[in-house]
Amino acid sequence: MNDTTPNTPGTPTSASSSDPSAAAPSMADAAAVVEYRKAYAQLHSQAVDVLTRALTLPVPSVDPSSGAGSRVLLDFADFLAGVLAAVAANVGSIDRLTAGRPGSWEAGLLDQLVSGTVGHDAGDLVHYRTAPVVVPLNVLELADTVPGFPNLDGTLDQALRGLIVTPPAADRLTDTEWDAIAAAETQLETDITTAHTTAYAAYADAFTAAVHAAAARIPGLDVPVTVETVHDPSTSTALTGDSGRRITNPDPFAPNDDALVSRLWENAFAAVPTPTVPAVTVPAMPGTRQAATAQLAAATDAADVDEPTDGASGHRDEG
Repeated sequence: MNDTTPNTPGTPTSASSSDPSAAAPSMADAAAVVEYRKAYAQLHSQAVDVLTRALTLPVPSVDPSSGAGSRVLLDFADFLAGVLAAVAANVGSIDRLTAGRPGSWEAGLLDQLVSGTVGHDAGDLVHYRTAPVVVPLNVLELADTVPGFPNLDGTLDQALRGLIVTPPAADRLTDTEWDAIAAAETQLETDITTAHTTAYAAYADAFTAAVHAAAARIPGLDVPVTVETVHDPSTSTALTGDSGRRITNPDPFAPNDDALVSRLWENAFAAVPTPTVPAVTVPAMPGTRQAATAQLAAATDAADVDEPTDGASGHRDEG
């Protein structure tokens, strides 16, 4: 009996390997392969079922001369071409359809079919889109990866260093002074966190507005466009949005990313300025590095004032 289970590209056909040096797959890897094959087979079966039902869909005759009960066949090639064009539009590009094995004869024919349906203008693909556009924005990722973007952790670390007690002062500080330093640390952390939280939220709002503005400039984009954001520093970067998926900024070089989503994201990122966070003053608490720095700065300023200017001298004129 023939095995009717479809092939599942991208997974090994056997748990064993001809290479004795190859590491054995972990239990987690093996389980993932099993789940992939199960999902692949299920989707394959569902797709076959849907396409078969489409092919056998009764088509009413519009030609009275054909007579009652005459059979009209569905233009299945046109139906399938439209479906594949919509799939390509939903993932943002025709190339995504063949990214799994580009260069194969199947990929070549598929590209020819969809390109012929959509046309040579890539902008026409958006007319076939049926899926909503969800643009992710993780401001916390930007803070960690984009040079010059305000980084809460870095700012906190730098500011709190100013409240480190210097070794010479550690033994002579009173309990009251230690408590005051601790209170100053708490207040400083609160002020800096609040300033960054406000700036991040404002950036997310501006970014969202820029995405919608960019989407409005795309002719034929009629599906809903939303922006899912993570911007509160009190949350984790791994939190998911309303869709239940992890919110991470798109990677323009990742083949799985939606090209339209990446396009809207890049346009908004270019349009919205990097946020600015108001500086928070570190108090010069007695015995801390900040106090020592302030004392040194004051001494330097005093020395600059006492330094004679050009043409002046501290010596008496003997003439």
